[in-house]
Formats: sequence, C-alpha cells, structure tokens
Amino acid sequence: YDNNNTLTGVPDGPKRIWEVYWDNDHFYLDCNGNNVWTYSFNDAIFPDNDCRGLYTRTLTQFEFNGDREGINPPEAFYTRRIKKWKGNNVVPDKKYDYDNKTMTPIRFKTVTNPDPSLSETWLTFYFGQWYWGQLRFSETTWGVELYACTDNKLYDNNNTLTGVPDGPKRIWEVYWDNDHFYLDCNGNNVWTYSFDDAIFPDNDCRGLYTRTLTQFEFNGDREGINPPEAFYTRRIKKWKGNNVVPDKKYDYDNKTMTPIR
Repeated sequence: YDNNNTLTGVPDGPKRIWEVYWDNDHFYLDCNGNNVWTYSFNDAIFPDNDCRGLYTRTLTQFEFNGDREGINPPEAFYTRRIKKWKGNNVVPDKKYDYDNKTMTPIRFKTVTNPDPSLSETWLTFYFGQWYWGQLRFSETTWGVELYACTDNKLYDNNNTLTGVPDGPKRIWEVYWDNDHFYLDCNGNNVWTYSFDDAIFPDNDCRGLYTRTLTQFEFNGDREGINPPEAFYTRRIKKWKGNNVVPDKKYDYDNKTMTPIR
C-alpha cells in the first residue's frame, strides 16, 4: 500500500482472469489477456541469487493461500486440455521459434539412413542473439555430446546413450531443468546428464541451458549428419476450470499449467 510497486491498466471487475509466468530475466502478470505488470529481476532490492536465483529454479508446486487476514482466494484455476501432437516436416538448418506451450518437450523423429556414414543428429539451441548450445549424438556408437558441458567426442564411449530401442524409426524428446538435461527415445529415458558433472565451468554449462530458449535448429550442413524427418508441436485445446481449494498445494505440470491461470 505504499504505491512503490503497482499494477497498471487492470480492467474493471468483478471477474478477472490472471496469468502468471516468468523467464530468466522477468516476472510477468497478465489480466484478461493484457500485461499489467512486468518486473525485471535486475531491479531486485535483494541479492540476485535470492531473487532471480529463486525463480529460475524448477517449479514443483503452487498454492493459493487463504489462511491470512485480508485474503480473497481465487475461485478457480485452469489447466490446458491437450490434444495429440502435430507433425511438421524438418527443414535442415532452419531456425524455428520456440514456443514453450506447444514445443515442450522438443520432440522429433529420426529414420536410420541406409548410408552408415550418415549417422549423426545435431540439434542446436539458441538463447537470444548471442548464446547457443547443442546436442549431438551418433547412431553408430550412441555417443553423445552436450555443448559446453561434455567433451566433443562422439566415438570415445565416454558419454553414451543407453537402452536406445531398435529402429529404423525413433521418436526423441529433449528437455531439461536447472539441474539435469534429459533425452528420451520412444517414451523411455536413454540419457540423463547432471550439470554438476560438467567438465567446463558451471556458468558455461548450467548457466547456458538455464537461459531462456528462443529458437532451435536441426543441423544438416555438416559431414555425417542425418537430419530428422519431422518435429512435433502440441495441438492445444481450451482451458479447463478447476475449483480452488485454499492452502492446498497443487503439483505443477508445465505442459498443462503454463502460464499459471
């Protein structure tokens, strides 16, 4: 009530739909489809690790409080009704804009090439204009590299995928949080990499992949690459309303609860 931090342009009530979301640099609050507050973590009055460092952790649960004086708990929160995936033909070396609502996890299909010299898959990630990361793996040995975290050798058996199912067709899913990088194939995890095991400085490995992903690309302009045939985006239907139980902790699902609505 000191007018130091205020929402602007909040529409008239009595009913309002709010959406809460954030990235590595800002916290956002929208009301009825319009942004009413954007807060830069650079403006925090507390140490950066306490502010930005908190909200860039992996969200696991949320709760609408009701056990304090002056609180009016929300009536409902919403989860997305998600339909099946939609296939999109891959154009090698094209940068695709990333949408966390329809592209989480990054999902793509590979088909074994009859030419055994074309065995590698390269997926490049872009975090804004200046920063990029990359996942590479080879079907020959199932060696894997995560740029800025592991060594860059695919054929030394140092970092390998395990339990990869037989081909020739495989569906891959790539995702990560603040501590681990994951690669699944045909619904089973085949590689989990802890950022704690990086051979490079933590800021170069974890610090890269905890930035905000903006684009990705399936590379095709290098020797030995067999680009994926397709990548997938989710078909998202309308929101489903759920009655709020004040002070109950709800498990967070980033596929159906982004943003928190």
